[in-house]
Amino acid sequence: MKKFRSLKNDEAVSPVVGEMLMLSLVLILVSVMAVSAFNLIPGDREPQVSVIMAHSSDSVSLYHKGGDWIQVSELSVRIRNQTHDQLFRRDVFILDPNTQTFDLGANLTIVPGTPLFGDEEVLLFTHRAVIFSGRVKP
Repeated sequence: MKKFRSLKNDEAVSPVVGEMLMLSLVLILVSVMAVSAFNLIPGDREPQVSVIMAHSSDSVSLYHKGGDWIQVSELSVRIRNQTHDQLFRRDVFILDPNTQTFDLGANLTIVPGTPLFGDEEVLLFTHRAVIFSGRVKP
């Protein structure tokens, strides 16, 4: 019968196990720090725009006077009073200058099709926030 001899040369086993433990500890700490750092990043903020409204008997104009620019495709305008509630999207706006953004100096005009009597509320909004709210004065 053949006898097996034990090799007593296992000096490198302990340092290799130690290095593997250190490496796994570092990877765990890096992943925990990365998750913590990503939680500190702020989310999307709401657009801030300064808008001035002017109106006539048949139209409402909204003037961009400062703040962020907004894609016109994201904008909606609601004109409502006690009896009517009208929603207007991009295809109804008259934008001057005719660009894809509502930016500084731009003019957005809406012609609702019904006369404005002076008790209407005008809302300019995106899917995330109301940007402007004003009343048509008689």
